[in-house]
Amino acid sequence: MLMNKEGQIVKELIGIKHLIDQQPKEIYHIVKFNDLVNNTENTIDSVYNFLGIPKFKHDFNNIGQFKVNDMGYDDTIVGNGLHTLTTGAISDYKEKYNAYSIIPKSIIEKYKQCNFWEEI
Repeated sequence: MLMNKEGQIVKELIGIKHLIDQQPKEIYHIVKFNDLVNNTENTIDSVYNFLGIPKFKHDFNNIGQFKVNDMGYDDTIVGNGLHTLTTGAISDYKEKYNAYSIIPKSIIEKYKQCNFWEEI
């Protein structure tokens, strides 16, 4: 359902393709998953540079659940466990997730005409 012509994922892919093809690169900043897990600090710094905001020293080895003022995120109203972060170190995920091993070949083949997989 998400991958049909009216599905959310397809709409987002078409939107990203339009952005890449039609808009000046100065108005967007794409973060690639592999860059995020393989070169985390530089990738996060590039986001700060793009936004023109001061850099913040993050701890990429001890990521916990989202919490502000001792109040954590609670998704029990919309379906318990749908928005739970995986905790630990980002480096633990360097080789764990490969989109091409998860997404069925039929889906990749169907949407290859978007011709921007290498861009994102």
